[in-house]
Amino acid sequence: MILGVANLSSESEGNQQLNQESADIPANYNSDQALIIGSEKLFENKKTVFISHNGSWYKLMITKQNKLILTK
Repeated sequence: MILGVANLSSESEGNQQLNQESADIPANYNSDQALIIGSEKLFENKKTVFISHNGSWYKLMITKQNKLILTK
């Protein structure tokens, strides 16, 4: 589930600090292995996004209760 947006800012060489705006970022977050995208940016004022992955299509929707549902 995408919870919000985080800004990465460099503190010193090789070190990055996560500045949280609206998300609870996992403590084990590694920017080399994960990308954080806010749902506002992902959906761009729409309620549905289609995702192509490994030859299949997935549908990610925002419900009336503001929850995310991913279906194949």
